[in-house]
Amino acid sequence: NGRDANVGQQQFHINTSAAGDEVPQVVGGCIGLAMPNLDGLRARCDAATSGPLAATLFRWEDHGAFVKVICPWGNTFLVWDCASEAPTPGADGAPKLPTMVNAHVGYDDCMAVRRGPHTGANGAGIRFVEFRCRDAAKVANFYQKVFDSPVLTAGDRSAVAVGPSVHFLFSSAPMSSEELALHSGVHVCVYISNFRRAYERLAAQKVIWTNPRFEHLDTCDSYEDAAASRQFRFKS
Repeated sequence: NGRDANVGQQQFHINTSAAGDEVPQVVGGCIGLAMPNLDGLRARCDAATSGPLAATLFRWEDHGAFVKVICPWGNTFLVWDCASEAPTPGADGAPKLPTMVNAHVGYDDCMAVRRGPHTGANGAGIRFVEFRCRDAAKVANFYQKVFDSPVLTAGDRSAVAVGPSVHFLFSSAPMSSEELALHSGVHVCVYISNFRRAYERLAAQKVIWTNPRFEHLDTCDSYEDAAASRQFRFKS
């Protein structure tokens, strides 16, 4: 059982265990969100601090340009206003583009997350999900080779483009055994191009995986199964 929470053009799929015997999942990193009206968020967070979330892990910090929010179960969100993503003029008067927008020039037209009046999103959406891992550069290399994803590596961090101005961020900072236990089962869904080629590359590495929990919905042990389900899963 679960609930879907829309954020612009993306969703959070939130599990609701009927038996109450599942430990809430906590992403080993942080999640970046862009949304309209950051002042409204500040007011709601302030009210929640002394309200029904007071006895949970919920807390928030105001960093001016963005708000850091810890959810009741311990997930970390960095939230900023969609309006702040507009390019700012440089010294010569020309628009100065953020680093990641510059990196996108030529393959997604700097679209943010389907910004515009016809999408209903107004630029809101999930901008990134950060994962901690043993070697961020190796993980980025995997996505580049398997999915032909544009990647950017700097120091101990790598960014992998998984959509217009949407990224997986990987940080070379392994998790503790306690953190790994809370992270267990965390998964992310994305749309891809070159569906068959990606499947075959993953199958060659023996990481294609049918989740036994959802095999009543889809299987992917063969390409024919994956094509029929219009999706496949991989892990590890």
